[in-house]
This record gives sequence, structure tokens and C-alpha cells, in this order.
Amino acid sequence: AFIYPMVSALILGAAFPNLHLGFLSYVALIPLFLAAEKVSGRSAFGAGFLNGVVFFASTVYWIGWITPPGAAGAIFYLALVRGVLVLVLSRLVKCFGMIGLWCAPFLWIGYEYFHSLGDMGFTWMDLAYTQTEYLPLIQYAEFTGVYGISFWVVLVNVSLLSLYRSRSRVALVAVLIVFLAPVSQGVIALYETEDHLE
Repeated sequence: AFIYPMVSALILGAAFPNLHLGFLSYVALIPLFLAAEKVSGRSAFGAGFLNGVVFFASTVYWIGWITPPGAAGAIFYLALVRGVLVLVLSRLVKCFGMIGLWCAPFLWIGYEYFHSLGDMGFTWMDLAYTQTEYLPLIQYAEFTGVYGISFWVVLVNVSLLSLYRSRSRVALVAVLIVFLAPVSQGVIALYETEDHLE
């Protein structure tokens, strides 16, 4: 229950710039989702909190060069909210099974939006930033904004987990659509942009 969240956090941290490993974000949340399925209550919150501590400590450590107490406070606060996210997801999974897990993209967007509010707003580590090097894949941000990209990343994780479990043709087709739809739209958008520039 606690190894999975740590593994998830390290993989997700590696997906952010400047390691050029953005594709790792497509599977980084799967261990966290598995942990959310196995635990409940305080353990679920603890799993999410641990995931947040490891993730933010590995990605915003540079704040410590400016103010070590500030860095510790930021990591603790951000990890608390991640704990609440996993707690809510765990309860949904316990109540609705795999259907509850499909709520994860919506929960994650709510989680990121909450982080954008007020003086405590902190949006530097939104999932969307893992995709900055994949221009054809993120052109739909014109319509959805950064939250649409984060939604898509979480959706990919859930889709791949579903495919692994069911190994059905329907799940495979769903995964292909999840990937091909934004890529197709992005390629067309970039082609039209180049055509207008000419």
C-alpha cells in the first residue's frame, strides 16, 4: 500500500522536464490507483500523502535553495491535498469498483484546479507539463486549456490499467482511440497552421 505510491511518485517525477521522459506519465499513476484500490480510510489518505511528499520533494526541491522552511511547508501542504484526493478515489472504487476508477480524471482536474486558487495557488506541477515536448499531441489545449491535457493523461492511465486487466478488444480499441484522437487533431491543426503561414 505504501510502496506503490512511492513508485508512482518517482515515475511521475521523472516524467517532468528536463529529463525528456514525458511518456512515463502515461503509466505513472497506475501504481497509485492500485494502492487506492487496496486500502481505505486513513491508509488511503496516508498513501496519497506519501505519494505527494515523494513527488513534490523530487520536483520542487529547488525551493529549498531559497527558503528551506518554505519548501518543507509547500511539500507538506501539497501532499495533504494529494492525500484527500486518494482518499476520495479509494471510497469511490470501494463503492463502484472499476467505474469508480473512471472518476479519476475528473477528480484530478478538480485537484489541480483547487491548487490554482488563492494565495496558496501552486500550478507548476500540473500533469499537462509532462507533455510539453509532444506538440502534435497537445494542440487540443486550444479548446480545453491545460486541464484538458491533464485530464487526458489521467484517462490514459485508467485506460491502460483497464486494458491490462481485461485484455479485451474493446479495451484495446478504447486505448487506441484515446491516443489517436488527439494526435490526429493535432497533426491537422499543425498542418493548417503551416499552410496559413505559407
